[in-house]
Amino acid sequence: MKLKAASLLLTLTNLSGATLLSLGLAQSAHAIVGGTATTAFEQVSGSAASAVQIAPNWVLTARHVGLGIGSSFSNGLGNSVVAARYNAGNGVQLSDDLALLRLTSSIAGPQLDLWADSLAPAPVGSWYSGLDATIVSGKNHSPRGYGFTQVVDFIPQLDVTDNSINDLATVNYLQAVSPGNAAPYVQGGDSGGALFRGHVTDSTSALWGITSAVDVTAGVHSSLFVQLASYRSWIDQTMLADTADIQTAHWISAVPEVSSSLMMLLGLAGMGFVAGARTRRT
Repeated sequence: MKLKAASLLLTLTNLSGATLLSLGLAQSAHAIVGGTATTAFEQVSGSAASAVQIAPNWVLTARHVGLGIGSSFSNGLGNSVVAARYNAGNGVQLSDDLALLRLTSSIAGPQLDLWADSLAPAPVGSWYSGLDATIVSGKNHSPRGYGFTQVVDFIPQLDVTDNSINDLATVNYLQAVSPGNAAPYVQGGDSGGALFRGHVTDSTSALWGITSAVDVTAGVHSSLFVQLASYRSWIDQTMLADTADIQTAHWISAVPEVSSSLMMLLGLAGMGFVAGARTRRT
């Protein structure tokens, strides 16, 4: 497996441990192949580095993207300056490749849903039949672009070092390949962009992943995205710990989650049933 960071053109080690390291600067004009111009994905950045707004003052991007404190963030809804940055990990390049940014001033817009269900690895030697998804790039076309693809696997770990000995790092990648290896797929400059569930043309669908890397093996382009569900606890706890605001991420699931109030009612009902049973026995 030969990987390229979607904004650094970084080729990494495959799982067999063969060294394939080659580092170069990104081409600023690169973007997804096969995208379509659109203005519908307002919450995806159109600035020099891609990112996705998930709440009025909060943005998700890839950890290897260089958006830091004082950087300017802009999308189709407005612009603001980054006030704080939190990294999901601090290991080797592309390990836990996710970062949260808090903006100094809010950008008004509808809150984006995040997909809460984790995808498990496909059985060894096989792929999923193909789960519809949409790649959105802040650098593709003008102002933003998108393209339809399919998620075929989930990859929890990869060897992302140049050592001859396997050194597995946590990546939690959703692997997307279009049927017949057709467009679209990510390239240099796309890091920090979005993967949405389903084939959609706007941001009303759930945000599924953040663009991290591309795998080019035997001419097949696989786009790799950090699965947000794998980092749900980190995202929630990080936003809660920053006391500058009280904003939280909004998660949705295919299986409705039981609310805390309902759990309390069920608990009280259960206690009443037990008490009644004891009364009858006496």
